[in-house]
Amino acid sequence: MRRTVLSPRRSAVVADETRADHGALIRHRTVATPPPTGGDHGTLALVEPQGMSGLHRLVEEFDLRPTGHLERIVQTAVAEIEGARWATITVADESGLVTRAWTDRVARLIDQAQQDTDDGPVITIPATPGAVVHSCDLVADRRWPRFAPLARQLGAGAALCHRLGHQTRPMGVLSVYADRPAAFSVDSDRIARLLGLYAGIALDSEAVHRNFRSTARTRDVIGQAKGILMERLQLSPDRALALLVDRSAATRSSLRDVAEHLIAAGELS
Repeated sequence: MRRTVLSPRRSAVVADETRADHGALIRHRTVATPPPTGGDHGTLALVEPQGMSGLHRLVEEFDLRPTGHLERIVQTAVAEIEGARWATITVADESGLVTRAWTDRVARLIDQAQQDTDDGPVITIPATPGAVVHSCDLVADRRWPRFAPLARQLGAGAALCHRLGHQTRPMGVLSVYADRPAAFSVDSDRIARLLGLYAGIALDSEAVHRNFRSTARTRDVIGQAKGILMERLQLSPDRALALLVDRSAATRSSLRDVAEHLIAAGELS
């Protein structure tokens, strides 16, 4: 750490030192220690960090288990991003856009207003991974004429939306809203970008766990169906599986569907 020479006549000095961590600016409180009796000058000693504690906790606690990470991310966004009042994470699936996490009722309504009008930054954000949409004044922004009146009613003054990482399946957007125009700074964008990376990882993790559970369930269902055929028809495991595969091809159904029908109805479809 940088050493700073202080006047021996100054017993203690409190200064602010800024350092970069994970792409976001984090404030640290530094205290100048009094000069020792030997006559050496005091040096700056790092004390506990001030601010960004929520982001630090998010990083420290983050793992690959889908255990409420999205909710913690939006809460951290409001706590740590300058100017933020509300935050949401919106995900696209087969049925359309779904708000997966939100900080409070107003945040949910802001997202819902965009979905209802098919207008707004979440709707029109480019498909390019990592794309950003920043509106300094949602009410006056002419890009979203249908959404602007609703934004005014809900008290939203500015928006900062980040499309989540390229590996994210399904697609997602982290949106941060302010209750006044021109509320966001360059630092706001940096922290939002970092939180967007974590949100993308969380969504990817959910997809991995979902696929794993589905695969495990399919394996169990097919195994149970094989057992039924082996017992009833006195077949070997390989022959029972071949019979299921043949039936799947003949009916143009998935192997799991054939197995589930056998378990439920007691006969091959």
